[in-house]
Amino acid sequence: MRDAVDHGPEAQGDDARYAAELLERLSHSKFRASFSLGVADRAYAWSKGMPVVARHARELLRARVGAARPLKDGKQTPYRGHPVFVAQHATAT
Repeated sequence: MRDAVDHGPEAQGDDARYAAELLERLSHSKFRASFSLGVADRAYAWSKGMPVVARHARELLRARVGAARPLKDGKQTPYRGHPVFVAQHATAT
């Protein structure tokens, strides 16, 4: 697992390569590819717009994943209820 320490501008290229390689590996996973937004999630995302959904993603991930003692630690990420949850499963986050 990669650490979240900022190593300066020289590490940003490494981080981008790491992310690209990770997404490439995930793209070959039948399990990850099986996730797609349902009608309700798609309608929600369209009605709110990408800036709002992106803000929700940051807030949800910060609360559920980024903290030393995350909210609902040890609990399964829901499979539905918000487009971000579906995206978390699709991207293994």
